[in-house]
Amino acid sequence: MAKARQVVLFDRNENIISITCNKDKSTMTVRGKCIKKQDANRLAKMGLDVVRGFIQMKTDGQVLEHNADKVTDKGAIKIYCREIRSVFDRAPKKVVLLRKIRSNLLVDHSRFND
Repeated sequence: MAKARQVVLFDRNENIISITCNKDKSTMTVRGKCIKKQDANRLAKMGLDVVRGFIQMKTDGQVLEHNADKVTDKGAIKIYCREIRSVFDRAPKKVVLLRKIRSNLLVDHSRFND
């Protein structure tokens, strides 16, 4: 492989982090992009297994599932930290329970109809 100063692994339109909501379960899922195993093997063979870093996600919601390496409690807020050591690591993931609106918080419009 020829020496290059820059290698682009993602297109500018690539989905690197996705956030999805499940209304039925009242959950929000945050996922990182996972590299296919065959692509990770190719990168490693080329000597490009240099993906390293950290991703932190902060929330005050109830976390139902996560794969963080470390959780730091800062009072009402928790910080979920995942270290990325290699292209072979699993992608970060966190599932948070969304708060439901209680009916007693809704405005009663009937009192304005006098």
